[in-house]
Amino acid sequence: MATKKTELLLAKFEENISLEKFYIDQSDRDSLLRVLNEQEDLIPELLRLVNLEPGDIAGPLWNRLQMAADARLELEKRVAQLLGEISKELGRLRQSTKKLHDWQKAWHQPEATGSQFPNTYA
Repeated sequence: MATKKTELLLAKFEENISLEKFYIDQSDRDSLLRVLNEQEDLIPELLRLVNLEPGDIAGPLWNRLQMAADARLELEKRVAQLLGEISKELGRLRQSTKKLHDWQKAWHQPEATGSQFPNTYA
């Protein structure tokens, strides 16, 4: 079941890359933004599912995912030109925010009030 879902998400990811190229060629910013947002939502679930696959199945899926990611990298410059440099900066900001959020979750240890800073008066 997971393999089928992974295959479907990977196919959708690859299809969206084709749509990205089409919308860039057409200078259709609104549609491009919609697809880019969909891709952003797809990627974490796709990575999670591929990681859960058994090794003999995961290998070919990782290869397909890597080829799709490489194709996306080629489009990145054209996306930046179409949407302007601000889109690139917003993407970096979004990534930084996500990393910070992940870091906070990883290091958050719920403790009783007052014991958060041992050996201090806080």
